[in-house]
Amino acid sequence: MFYFLNQAGVTKAQAIEALNGTVAVYANSKANALERLRGQRSALNAAGGQAVPILAKMIDGDFAGLFEEEDDRAIARAIQALPDGFDNFEPVYDLLLNVFDSAGTDSAKKGGVFRALAPLDELAFLP
Repeated sequence: MFYFLNQAGVTKAQAIEALNGTVAVYANSKANALERLRGQRSALNAAGGQAVPILAKMIDGDFAGLFEEEDDRAIARAIQALPDGFDNFEPVYDLLLNVFDSAGTDSAKKGGVFRALAPLDELAFLP
């Protein structure tokens, strides 16, 4: 979301005004987007289970073999927990593209990719 605001040259206030004026099919998604724009909510989640060691590897910059060795859903959950200040985005984007490409018709895996993109967007483009 913040990437698109930056690319469009739109301020958060303008985006909030525009989004408030729309009728959304998915009201919860609209409400969540408005909360994030207002700084009331973050897309970041805590890592748990299999995502914890994957997150540690990502923070250390160790992306070698993650796609081949780890569960796609755990990778997506680890990405959702990347901490503030993380800025090694290129290998994360590559990893997500691999997960998305391998998902085929698995909507759960594809959904995990989209949920992982929201915190990346916040990390990369929020001041």
